[in-house]
Amino acid sequence: MSLVIKKPSSSQIYSFFISLSDTALYNFSIYPRANRKSVALRLSKALPKDKFQKIFGAFYMGKMVGYSFLKFSPKSTDKNICQFGIVIGESYQGKGYGDVLSKKTIDWAKNNKFKKIWLTVYSDNLGAIKLYKKIGFQTEGIFMYNWYSHGKFRHTISMALFFDKEPSLERKRLWGNLSKMQDHR
Repeated sequence: MSLVIKKPSSSQIYSFFISLSDTALYNFSIYPRANRKSVALRLSKALPKDKFQKIFGAFYMGKMVGYSFLKFSPKSTDKNICQFGIVIGESYQGKGYGDVLSKKTIDWAKNNKFKKIWLTVYSDNLGAIKLYKKIGFQTEGIFMYNWYSHGKFRHTISMALFFDKEPSLERKRLWGNLSKMQDHR
């Protein structure tokens, strides 16, 4: 696999988003209509200029086949946390490109001193959930009936990757405290 990861140009972002099928975008909730010309044009102009976002393109044989991003907040209280998102073109899914693009994106966050990366994923997107768990993401919570799309409700799972903490003991302590509070009602 000769996959190259680099910052895409505006025209590459536009062409990639236009090429995405509705099926591929069904699971990419951050820009669900990115394959519409007006939306793709607006995104292709805005994304490369956004100083609170780092974008990555995955290129196979010169063609952009995947897109990922890390969004970070200008707030000093959130400076060590970023949001992760990824979409791979439908005909390129299942070939390991998402793995490579995810790892490169996460490596950038780690090298730039972020402590936590979080994402949301639909509960029925089993391939993505499997990939995120393989990389080390942990489930933080589930938002029930969080999104209505294509005539049905979907649940959203919040997941996070921690670079310098193992939150399982803290999570267990917090759940224990919540249980005690409920018992006292």
